[in-house]
Amino acid sequence: TADGFIEQSALVAKILPQKNDSINVWLFVFLLLLGFAVKVAVFCPGIFRSYPHFRRYDPSLTEDLRFIVVCVTSTSENRALALRSLIGAVGALPAGCSCRYHVAYLDEGHRPEHKALWMKFCHILAAIPSGSFQTYEENVRQFFHVWVDQLRDPWALAEYLVTSDTRLVRAEFLWQLWRQRRSLPRRQEAEEETVTCNGHQLSALVTHREVESWAASVASRSRGSTSSTFIWAVSHCWEMREHPDPFRHQLQHLVNFTSLQHVAYEAQQWLFYDYLSVFQFQRSTGHEEESFRLALKKMHMFYSHACTRTLRIESLTPENAREDLVKSEEDLRVFHGPSGHLAHVPLSQSRTVQQHPPCSSPCCAFLHLNLVPFAQRGWCRVESEWSTMRGAPFGTRRIDEAEGRSVEMEEDGVDRERPDAELEFYHCKVAMPPEIFREQATSETLRFTHRSDLKAVMTLQKRVFLEKAANCEALIHERLPDRELQILAAGMHHYKSLVSLTLRRCYFEDEGAKRLGEAL
Repeated sequence: TADGFIEQSALVAKILPQKNDSINVWLFVFLLLLGFAVKVAVFCPGIFRSYPHFRRYDPSLTEDLRFIVVCVTSTSENRALALRSLIGAVGALPAGCSCRYHVAYLDEGHRPEHKALWMKFCHILAAIPSGSFQTYEENVRQFFHVWVDQLRDPWALAEYLVTSDTRLVRAEFLWQLWRQRRSLPRRQEAEEETVTCNGHQLSALVTHREVESWAASVASRSRGSTSSTFIWAVSHCWEMREHPDPFRHQLQHLVNFTSLQHVAYEAQQWLFYDYLSVFQFQRSTGHEEESFRLALKKMHMFYSHACTRTLRIESLTPENAREDLVKSEEDLRVFHGPSGHLAHVPLSQSRTVQQHPPCSSPCCAFLHLNLVPFAQRGWCRVESEWSTMRGAPFGTRRIDEAEGRSVEMEEDGVDRERPDAELEFYHCKVAMPPEIFREQATSETLRFTHRSDLKAVMTLQKRVFLEKAANCEALIHERLPDRELQILAAGMHHYKSLVSLTLRRCYFEDEGAKRLGEAL
């Protein structure tokens, strides 16, 4: 209008919808769909037809390769993280690799400390010997597999239990045996036993599925989940060649301890006890023999894993109780050599070494008592050694310690009424370096049922000690006597990653204090 206003009729009109239905648009959409179909056909051939491939690693996969290169970059990482990456890269060397395997270390900053780290790392590689039974590459692979710490991973423990078919036993089953005045059964017979837990009828032995569920729960603990399960590894004597606990002495201590733990924490408790957990003599099938071999190969995992704790029963059945049961009419269900099957053998057939000369024949009709003390038994000693390598003061505990005497303790834990009580208070142990353990093991102070076990025991002890010591950053010990402080000092050079050492209520003498001070 002349005065500047716009008429309403000029602003409002019918708006026609716009449509992309031209031939050009449809042609563009068709080309897009066609291109997508071509990509699917080219990059996903397995959708339309199967093609051969490996579902797991096989050495033949490396035959067509010239080399494999794993590149480790340092960027802004410190030497500890770089070393961890290098260890993992070398440990990933495939078994039976047919091509060259290279590990390249890329440090763009050219830092002197990282160059020194690389040179030390190469010196370790050069020091690994080439064995007469296997190649140098296989020795390197096995060495770095040990270096990679599997003793903190719950899945590693679960995998070991499943692959070796080793079973843990429920604490409720031990309570049931004690109430029924029964002795421990072999693993073969324990598989058929059941027990009532919280109103449910369960197998006496923990299933593999339960173990895997436990591992998943522990692994997800950092995301808010918690695991309410204790796993105890029992270190004990075999009081008889045919049965470890013929007089139910160890069973009584296990029942007392686990019952108190149940009242205090109301958590389920699983135990590793070799007679119940691993197939025993006589193993009648190939599976039982293979399971026993695999279980023995990594036995140290039970006694040194971060997810387990060790229970030690160091005492033997008191002599008067043993004699009363031997004179009684009680019998023991064991594998009977002369008959070739399980049988109830009277305890009156028990014989000591003095009463019956040592015999290795499985067909002997007698029950062979073994009264060697706990501290002089090779397997018991190495189990204690493995247990002290967790780096925590309560990784292992003796549950029969106060047997036979009542001790009134002062506030600091020492019985002032007995002159030797103060020294008894300092009774804990440290992990023994391999060189000291080898010296003691070969000096005939340790006894093995089979002397051939000595080499395997020393190898495992060295393997576990070096693995745990190399990765230990915080070491805590309590109530150590002076002789153990000297052993600790002798092994301090193995703790390359140690950041803090905590000693509580330890008994220092001049020699122990001097050696430890020099080692630090």
